[in-house]
Amino acid sequence: MLGTIAINKLRTKCILGLNPQERIEEQVVEISVSVTLDFSEVEGSLDTSKTIDWFILANELEVILKERKFHLGEDAVVTLAKHILTKPKAISTTVTLSKFEISSRGESVSASITISRSPGE
Repeated sequence: MLGTIAINKLRTKCILGLNPQERIEEQVVEISVSVTLDFSEVEGSLDTSKTIDWFILANELEVILKERKFHLGEDAVVTLAKHILTKPKAISTTVTLSKFEISSRGESVSASITISRSPGE
């Protein structure tokens, strides 16, 4: 019984970008994540080892963004997705990262990736 857990629109500040100003000043980014896992092991249980603790995962993703100071959003989403797949229960994940304040017009840009665990992992 496959299901999905999601972290929607988690906002944090980090260094992300190529431009000199982006390498100095933290900017607001938004992360949305969905993770597919087998819900059958969780049914009727309070054992968090049978699932993925989304609170812990959200904190881990935030730490990765802050510590790595990525130049490219594409690199950031690949790194975050690979981290999620280190969780034993994760089957696949989609990660989207949006960056705001790229111009005075209030635009945003985003990068997204979907990856799955290799068979046998």
